[in-house]
Amino acid sequence: MKKNIGILYDNISGNTGDVAIGLSLRKIMKDLNVDFDELVPGNFNPELYDSIIIGGGHLIRKDHDFYYDKFKVRGHNILNSMGIVDSPTDLEYLNDYKYLSFRSSGDKKKAAYIKKESFVVPCTTMLLEDLNECPVKIEGASIGIHLIPKFFSEEEENLFINWISSLSYNVYFIPITHYNNDYEYMYSLSKRIRNASLLPIMTPMEIFTIIGKLKYIITCSLHGSIFSYIHNVPFILMDQDKSRCFLEDRGLERYLFNSLEDVIRLSEEMLGNKLDYSNLIIKDKNTLSTHVKNIEENIPKSNTSIASNKNISDQSLQTNHQINFLQAQIGDLHLKNQDLVEEVVSLNEGLQNKQNKINDLEKQVDNSKNEIYDLHNKSDNFENKISCLQDEIMNLRSELKSIYKSRGWKMLLILYKSKDSILRFLKRFYPKDSK
Repeated sequence: MKKNIGILYDNISGNTGDVAIGLSLRKIMKDLNVDFDELVPGNFNPELYDSIIIGGGHLIRKDHDFYYDKFKVRGHNILNSMGIVDSPTDLEYLNDYKYLSFRSSGDKKKAAYIKKESFVVPCTTMLLEDLNECPVKIEGASIGIHLIPKFFSEEEENLFINWISSLSYNVYFIPITHYNNDYEYMYSLSKRIRNASLLPIMTPMEIFTIIGKLKYIITCSLHGSIFSYIHNVPFILMDQDKSRCFLEDRGLERYLFNSLEDVIRLSEEMLGNKLDYSNLIIKDKNTLSTHVKNIEENIPKSNTSIASNKNISDQSLQTNHQINFLQAQIGDLHLKNQDLVEEVVSLNEGLQNKQNKINDLEKQVDNSKNEIYDLHNKSDNFENKISCLQDEIMNLRSELKSIYKSRGWKMLLILYKSKDSILRFLKRFYPKDSK
C-alpha cells in the first residue's frame, strides 16, 4: 500500500501569495510530523502517492489550460482551500477526492455541480507566524500601500499623491505582486511623496511580518489583505472577483475600492474609526484548526517520503524566488539602461547639432556687428561731411548777406532797374550805333 504524501501548489511563478501558501502547507505537514514530497507541476508521477494535497491559490481554471491543467490531478487526493477562476466544467474528477475545501463560498458555488461534500476554509496562509527578526524597521505610525500600474489615471495619480502627502503618517510602499511591475511603479510614486519610502523586494514571510506592524493598509493584492486581516490591521482592497469572495464571507465587502474617490473615502473612515476583526479571526482560526484535523484524518498514519532529502528549506524556497525576481529586475534595468544610453547618445548628437547652429549664429552675429561698426563709421563720416557743408552754407549765406548790404550791389540794382531807360535814350541819339 502506498503511504507517500505529496504537496502540490504553484511553486513555479514565485508569486508572493502562492509561495506563502506553499509555506503554510509545509507548516501543516511539519506540525503534523508528516513526511512529504514537494511536487513540481507536471513533473511527477501521481501513481506513486497515496494522497496529494493540492492548493490553495487560484489554481483551478477553465478547461484546457496548458499550465493550470497540471493541478487537476486525478485520484484520492485532498483539495486545500482552493480558489476557482471563472466556471470550469470539467471538475467531476473531484468526486474521487478524499476531502474538498474551497477558499470562499463564491469558489464553492462555482463547483456546486460536484456531488462530493465540500467545505469553505480560509486561505491557509492565515496559519503563518511572524519572523522573529525583520530586515526593515517600521518607524512610527505608518500606512502601508500596495498599488499596481494603471489603476489610477494620470490626473487621479496626482490627486492621490497630494492626498497621501497631506496625512500625518509615514508611508511605506510594499511590493507584493512583482509580476505586475509594482516595484517600478511604486518607486516613481514614492519619489513624489515627502514622507514615503519604498520597501525592497522581500520574501513572503518578511512581507507577512512587516504588514503586521502597520496601522493601516491600502492594497490591490488579495494576500496583502489576508496578511493584514490576520494581524487585525485595518485594510481596504481593490475590487476583483477573488477579493470580493474573501470579503463577502466576512461581511466586509463595503471595504472594496474601485476608484480614487473610494480610496480616500474609505481610508478616512478607517483612520478615524479602527475596524476590529478579532471575532472574525477567531472564527477563521477555528475553521482552520478543524481543516488541519481533516487533513490529518485523510492521510496515512505512517508514511514515507520518496525524495524528502530533496525538499529545500522554507528560507531557501523564499530566497530562490526573491533572487529570481531580483535577477529579472536587474535584466529589466539593464535593458532600460541600454535604452537610456541610446537616448543619451541621441540627445548628445542633438545637442551637438544645436551647438553647431549656435556657433554659426554667433559667427553671423559677429559679422553683423562688424557690418554695424562699419556703418557707424560711415555714418560718422557722413555726419562730419554734412556738418562741414552746413558750415560752408552758413559762410556763403553770410557772404551773400554782406554783398546784398554793399553799396556796389545797391548801385548795380539801380543800374539794372535803369537799363531800359538808358537803352531807349541811346537809340534816340545814336540810332545807328545802337544796333
